[in-house]
Amino acid sequence: MSRCRTLVPILFTCLAILMPAWAPQAAAAPGATGPAPGATGQGDRITVVLTSDREYNSAATWFDTNNRMQAQTDVPLPRHDAASHLWTGVMVYTRTMRDQRTNVMFQSMGNYAGCEIWVNEHRVVEQQAHGKYATVYCDDARRPRAHAAPGSKGR
Repeated sequence: MSRCRTLVPILFTCLAILMPAWAPQAAAAPGATGPAPGATGQGDRITVVLTSDREYNSAATWFDTNNRMQAQTDVPLPRHDAASHLWTGVMVYTRTMRDQRTNVMFQSMGNYAGCEIWVNEHRVVEQQAHGKYATVYCDDARRPRAHAAPGSKGR
């Protein structure tokens, strides 16, 4: 069991690296590779939101502001919503290059995992997964239409 818990985050990290290479660009929705409305590329504020039904989670991988892959295991999510019983963590950084990768993979220790990627005030992708050790992958290169940021509701 201990060996499996060590290998699972490693496997998901490898998948997060390889997934963009496997996804054919032609399969992307029209306009899916373009910038979010109002986005200029360099200098954009990138917000990554991770959500789970557990406070402490298995693993997360993402690309930092210098396009370097980062990984963390034992991921704590600091905010708890009593109404939904979900835990949330937010990471914000400023895009320093035009072709910034904004992929994130997140594995819950529970039965729910969610992720959102926001560029400035536009949510460009949102994914959810359910099931034991739910795992979710958000990649803004295959994003649907952007959604306007909620008025006074915090992320």
